[in-house]
Amino acid sequence: MENFIPETETLPKQEHKKKVWSYFLKRHLMIIALSLATVATPESVNAQSEIEKPAASSLKQGALENERKKDFHLFEELVKQEKIKEKLAFLNNSFGEFLGNFFIASRISADVGVLEQLEKRQKDNDAFVNKDALYAMTLGSIVSQRFNERWKQPKISLQPVSLKNTESFSGLFPKEIEFFLNTNYPKGYISSSVASIEFIDIEIIKGNLQILGKNEGLDIYSPIPADSRSNIRIYNTREKLTKEDFIDILKHEVHHANDWQNSKLLSSAERVSMLYDVALRSIASDRFMSPYVEGIKIEELETHFKGKIDNETAKDQLLKFVHATEYWAEIAKAYFNNKQQFKKDHLKDYDVVKKWIDKMTKN
Repeated sequence: MENFIPETETLPKQEHKKKVWSYFLKRHLMIIALSLATVATPESVNAQSEIEKPAASSLKQGALENERKKDFHLFEELVKQEKIKEKLAFLNNSFGEFLGNFFIASRISADVGVLEQLEKRQKDNDAFVNKDALYAMTLGSIVSQRFNERWKQPKISLQPVSLKNTESFSGLFPKEIEFFLNTNYPKGYISSSVASIEFIDIEIIKGNLQILGKNEGLDIYSPIPADSRSNIRIYNTREKLTKEDFIDILKHEVHHANDWQNSKLLSSAERVSMLYDVALRSIASDRFMSPYVEGIKIEELETHFKGKIDNETAKDQLLKFVHATEYWAEIAKAYFNNKQQFKKDHLKDYDVVKKWIDKMTKN
């Protein structure tokens, strides 16, 4: 199957900058976060709030202020302890504008930006609580809200994975797929981040690449579904996939659903750290050598952009981003294929996979 290259449909798109703002506005995902990136004063934040109530008692004000200050200091310590600013700087230098394909990075940067604003203004009288309007928005209230929503360990309820049209695949029964998923991966690893696995009996070719697998996660180009978990699609070929081919593609795609972008089990700090860890391994001289990843060349990627990458720096950044994205799926696949052998042959990569699988399934 060497002519058929599995591909995740999360390749960076040059139209990202044009589409991202309209998407955020339409979907109301980041109205507050984006506004924070340009916050100049607490007063400008307060002006956004339409919820104003009469001044509360000093006791309520004090309790609310202390709660927000506590969240602020916890957030501040987390960012320092995990070296989030340093890691974001490395990732921006490595991937440039293509880091925008990991669109949560924009939200994370906005969160860190408003934290820095509060660090500068924390001694202002109304930094945490507006004394005249207790429920008006302040820098402190926004930092507290963002910290609790995105920087703490998320808690989710497990849901079933839907199998679509897999019964039409000759020689592979849906029960076999369920058995494979349940016996090869830790509880919750698949069902937390995968909504469906679908077999599509058509051939998909883009340029000189044949698409075998596709992970449709939550990105800036898709409407927000009721179930935001990933949908995995496996496409047929002219020669027709075998049962072994189907499972082999699935072994790769399930890990795109559990990366720094798509996992539903990671906090914002963990997303940054996971991408950082994988990015470092993907360029290491002693890295796991995946024929698929090593075979991805900039010339092939350029066909997706029709000459829009016009400088060597951008080409290098794009290639590094795609390599890191695919590298995670490949080392995780190798890890689950044979943990002991993988540990023996590729200890550093084994440690990275184990670290993040453990974090994602610890609950």
